[in-house]
Amino acid sequence: MRAIRDRFVGYRWASSDRNGTIVRMKVLDARAGRVVTNFSAFTGASIVRSQAGYRITDVVLRSSGEMAWAAVPPAGLGREGGPVGGARRSAHVAASPDIEPGSVAMSRAYVYWRQAGSPMSASLP
Repeated sequence: MRAIRDRFVGYRWASSDRNGTIVRMKVLDARAGRVVTNFSAFTGASIVRSQAGYRITDVVLRSSGEMAWAAVPPAGLGREGGPVGGARRSAHVAASPDIEPGSVAMSRAYVYWRQAGSPMSASLP
C-alpha cells in the first residue's frame, strides 16, 4: 500500500531474514531523492520480528510529507492502529481491534479514524 502527494511518496517496506520480518513505513521526498521518514510500522516493531502477516490497510499522506496509517495483524492477534508520523515526528495514537479500514484521515494538526462506528481523533505531536 502506498500514497502519493505532491513530491512525497509514502510506502510500506519489509525486510526478512532467518529471524523474521520487519515492516517499516517510509516517506520518500522525490525532489530531494531521499527517504525523509522511516518508522516502525507496528508497536514494538524494533523488538518483535514476526510481522510478515501484518497488512497495512490505510496510508494517508499530507503535502508536507506527514503520514498516518493503520495496520491489521495476522488472524488471532486482534487489530492494531498504526503510529502517526511525519518527516520529523511519530506517535502511536490508537490500538484497537475496532479501527475501521479506510477510515484514516489527516489535517494539519490531527489524525482522524473510525473505531467501532464512532469518530475518533488525536492531535499530532
